[in-house]
Amino acid sequence: MPDSQKAQRFRDSQGVFTEQEMEAIDARIRHYADANRSHFDDRFDALESSLTRLINSAFPDGADKHHEYHASLIQAAEDRKKFWSGIREKLTLGVIGSVLLFVYTAVVEALKHEVRK
Repeated sequence: MPDSQKAQRFRDSQGVFTEQEMEAIDARIRHYADANRSHFDDRFDALESSLTRLINSAFPDGADKHHEYHASLIQAAEDRKKFWSGIREKLTLGVIGSVLLFVYTAVVEALKHEVRK
């Protein structure tokens, strides 16, 4: 067999193939690869579409409204914190004022009692 014929033959585990047979096999492999790629592209597009619908269903009014809702919750929590902080401040001032008034009254009454003796 001349070298040119040997160069045109390829050996694999199934036997000897000519260059034309190898090209046909290669064309079939490319065809199936393209078909698989197309199939999986379609499947992933469907999956992406389903996931997009699922995520969007979590935000019926849209993601912007969802953000606004959380911003309003954060603002309400901050307002509540300021409110209770103000209550504690006023209560503390009231208790301190009452204690000072009680001490003042006690001192004045004690002085009155001492003066009357």
